Amino acid sequence: MDYNNDFEDLNVGTSLGSIHLKHHSGSKQKLLFLHGFGINSRAWGKLMNVMPDDLDIYLMDLLGHGSSDAPMIEYTVDKQTQALKEVVERLMLQECYIIAHSYSGWAALLYAIEGRPAKGFVLEDVAGVEDHVNRISNPDVWKEFNDFMFRSAMKYAGNKEYVMRSILDTQLKNRVLAPDDLAKIDRPTLIIWGSDDRMIQPASAYTLRDSIKGSLLEVVQGAGHEPHYTKPDVVKTALLKFIAYV
Repeated sequence: MDYNNDFEDLNVGTSLGSIHLKHHSGSKQKLLFLHGFGINSRAWGKLMNVMPDDLDIYLMDLLGHGSSDAPMIEYTVDKQTQALKEVVERLMLQECYIIAHSYSGWAALLYAIEGRPAKGFVLEDVAGVEDHVNRISNPDVWKEFNDFMFRSAMKYAGNKEYVMRSILDTQLKNRVLAPDDLAKIDRPTLIIWGSDDRMIQPASAYTLRDSIKGSLLEVVQGAGHEPHYTKPDVVKTALLKFIAYV
């Protein structure tokens, strides 16, 4: 599969604005990928280049990111979750696997906790888990973390300052996910985490594994916060095994 040549553009109307996706049509399992903060669907390019051609894949630009609309709203995780719900409904993706990385994982977790439809979830170095939020909310960490994240996001062409600021400034307004919340997830779940992730420490991976009944954990040795980018073959192998691709 070739990210640059094998995907078509798709736009889906939602109550929050138009959401842009890249779509590769295939005859086998449906997968919906959600990227992290301040980037877009291109973040999955290296992984897509090693994925089988017969998978049916959607790469979604989060609200306010990439080619999706960026309305003048407060960018809480609830808003991203609402956009996700509506995309799944409009495209009839109730039987897809949802693969979420970092910031988008917070929205995917809320979606899963609400019991929304999906065949399963893949959570890669995701945000929103209680131990991570408690760490960044420490006054000694908060400003440094936000400043670093904002500078990193603004390096990407097309990112809008008001969107990036709103996401960062509203983090502590979002629902923090404790083990009791995570225990409500009842779909098959694979957790993928970089062993050397310094942004969201691996402790969150073990909290997820211990809280979500029947979940599986794949620690990618030598990877940081983006295993799908630095170790795409390892992530591909774990993902295909999880979705029972034959």
